[in-house]
Amino acid sequence: MVKIELEGRGFVGALLSLNQKSDYSTNIFEILYFAITYGYKSLRRANFAEMARRLITVYGALEKKKTPHDYKYVKKSCYINSNSNEKAYISYVLGMTLCKFVAKKTLGFDMLLHYDMLANTHGFSISRNLLSNERPDFIGFDKKNKQYLVIEAKGRSGSFDSRANAEGKNQTGTILSINRQNPLRVVTQSYFDPELNVVYEDPEQTEGIHIKFDFDLDSLYIDCIRNIFKSEEKSLKSYKIDDVNFVGQEISGTPYFVGIFREVLDSGNNHLSSILKTVEKMKEKNSDEQLYIGDEGIILMDKEVLQKYSC
Repeated sequence: MVKIELEGRGFVGALLSLNQKSDYSTNIFEILYFAITYGYKSLRRANFAEMARRLITVYGALEKKKTPHDYKYVKKSCYINSNSNEKAYISYVLGMTLCKFVAKKTLGFDMLLHYDMLANTHGFSISRNLLSNERPDFIGFDKKNKQYLVIEAKGRSGSFDSRANAEGKNQTGTILSINRQNPLRVVTQSYFDPELNVVYEDPEQTEGIHIKFDFDLDSLYIDCIRNIFKSEEKSLKSYKIDDVNFVGQEISGTPYFVGIFREVLDSGNNHLSSILKTVEKMKEKNSDEQLYIGDEGIILMDKEVLQKYSC
């Protein structure tokens, strides 16, 4: 396992306990899972090629290094030696990836949908136009606690940049309410010092807009995930784990395979809850360190172990 230090700042009230530094254990499969599932800007852009691009980017950027107490992630030489445009893109993807890491691991939000996707979905409305182009990256929803999240991601290839987080605070501050609820607002920033770390902050609220929508975020998220695999469906190969079918493809240039449970791909949303219960059972049953199963049925594994799951 690898440790990533997360530092919470500026939280008040019931969230005061988040104002601390904590090491979170993870592995490359979990990091790659967060990379391929953070919000896509549109259903059209939620495709297999974009998903693979994210995975390849993160795989090519990070390596684990032994420190006196733990393993930590540091930058690979290709990240260090990349040109400014490449470095900016890698940092962007890592920032988004670690944003979802924080949302899931510390705040309890399973999914993040991109603001642009929501804004272009039928049934979305705002109280007035934004006065500038500033807007947050993602909207999340915690179904258990009925709470919305407005979150902005920043990523840096070097040390922590306080100006970037100040900019992020302005972006999250543009949303005053979601469906008449006051959302949790957070800015995250991934950086290297020289190990990978993340700071997440609770910005003060400023004047913003009210947004409403009448569609289900879970269904929209699953549609997005399905779209990724349906865009490459003719090329997907079939496999089986304990009589449960899944399909997927090896990712060129990496040692990894990415797939999804066949039933999740083929079913309608009205049957999804029972299928996801099967997914949950599979997660509990399979503790192989070379296999990762996400909440929505996405599977990541080493190509080396793929053979034993062939149909």
